[in-house]
Amino acid sequence: MKCSVKHCGIHSAEMLAIIDDGRKRFVLCPDHQLSYALSELNEAELDGYASQLEEHECEICCMPASIYADEVELHLCKRHLSKLIRRSLSPMEYRVLYERHQEFQLINGQIYAKGGYALQPVAPLRQAR
Repeated sequence: MKCSVKHCGIHSAEMLAIIDDGRKRFVLCPDHQLSYALSELNEAELDGYASQLEEHECEICCMPASIYADEVELHLCKRHLSKLIRRSLSPMEYRVLYERHQEFQLINGQIYAKGGYALQPVAPLRQAR
């Protein structure tokens, strides 16, 4: 398995996550997960696979969901998947995921303070200016 971005050479399974949005299934490294969350990846840059997504609801808001699979498998809508990757979940969103999955790579004490407050969120480009 390697990152689906054509010019990326990362192929360490511990660093890769699968994102299946119902159209395509991608394997992305941490840097390209963030680019995906910020809508910076161009489809031409990606080698995707056929989607294997069954219908799921977002674990936070019950909208149609994508699958994010790293050390845990999460079902999140595009908005909440983006917030998870950008480390900007609200305290309520954090609690929902923490209660279901406990601590994992994107939800831990270095990223969120007690109470679920994001310590270093990554803002979308349109808000960063």
